[in-house]
This record gives sequence, C-alpha cells and structure tokens, in this order.
Amino acid sequence: MQGIFGELYESESWRLFPGGDGKGENPSRSGSGSDLVQTEALRRELPALLTRIGARSILDIPCGDFYWMSRVDLGVDSYLGADVVPEVIERNRQNFADQGRTFHVLDITRSRLPQVDVVFSRDCLVHFCNADVQAAIDNVKRSGSGYLATTTFTGRTSNAADVETGGWRSLNLCRAPFSLPAPAYVIDENCTESYVSDEAGAAVEHRFADKSIGIWRIADL
Repeated sequence: MQGIFGELYESESWRLFPGGDGKGENPSRSGSGSDLVQTEALRRELPALLTRIGARSILDIPCGDFYWMSRVDLGVDSYLGADVVPEVIERNRQNFADQGRTFHVLDITRSRLPQVDVVFSRDCLVHFCNADVQAAIDNVKRSGSGYLATTTFTGRTSNAADVETGGWRSLNLCRAPFSLPAPAYVIDENCTESYVSDEAGAAVEHRFADKSIGIWRIADL
C-alpha cells in the first residue's frame, strides 16, 4: 500500500487533472475530486450530519494532503487524519496539527484503527481491488467504531470488473460482491466530474453525478 500510493503521491499524477480553484489548476495533490468545487456540498453538509448523529470523534482515512478538509469546521472534539504515505502525514503534522487535530500513518486494510464515532474514508475504496475493499471494511468493523462514511455511487446497478490496487473504478457498495445494506444516511456530493473514453471508435462521456458519501452504522455491516 505504502509503495503504491507513495509513488502516486510523489509523482503528482493525480494533479494532472484540472481542478476547481478558479484558475484552471488543481491545487490538491489528492486529485481533482479534492478541489473546492467538488467538495462544496460535502463541506456544507458533513458538519450537520456529524451533529445529527452526535459524533465527537472522527478518523479521516486517507486524509491525503488535507487541502479541502482544512477548510471545514467539523464541530468535533477529536480529529485524527491518517494516511499510508509517511511524507503526507509529516507535511500535515507540520502544517495543520494542533490541539484536537493529530495525524498518523495508518493502513486502513491492516493497521489497528482507533475506536471513534465516525470512520470517514472518501475516495479510498474505489482505488482498491475487491479483496482490499473487503479487508478495509472488515478492519473498520474490528475497530468497534460507530459509523463508516465512505464513497459509493448510488446509481450503479452493478460493479465494474475488479482492478489492481492503485487503479480506479466506481463502486456501489450495496451491490455484489460487497452487498452492504442501505446506508443510514447519504450525502450527495453533486459531483460534476466526467471523462471521455474512446469505445469502438466512438467518444463516450462518463459522468459521476451519483457520487455520494454513504454513512453506515458499523454494527449493521
């Protein structure tokens, strides 16, 4: 994990996609989905959801470069940002750590995770092979935490073929092979990201308007 995602982070390959900073650039090394346009709805609705479920502690894994999250007042007592890339964590510690906000190196698939009210894992499982997705879910369950909040594409009727960890595809976690129950809450990200592929000589546009954060009670998983 550390090798795969450390290489992606250092190469800044996720920064090659234009972001929504008003300058046609992507200011976040965590990818275009972490700019201020694609996170606008989430930044607005996440604090209200945390208040609604009475959350006072959150594990944000992977926290990435903390670009968009640094602009959110979550209203919690304890925030732990975690990532598998040590360089990311060291930069975050230098720039963002303070009372109530800490950063640690953790692998969501195998590290012992702290017990918190909410494990928040955005744009993570979509980069994992199916076996690693299941390992991450099982590891979160072992933490004894209250809720799992993670990316799911609610409009997908089936999941695409498996990928190698480090790749990407959209996932509806309520569909096979994961088949999670319906989430207790959903935050629609109002995603406007898309890309065009060449399929059989024709340009096909892929949109992700159904990209959401599903929030599950871990006891239900």
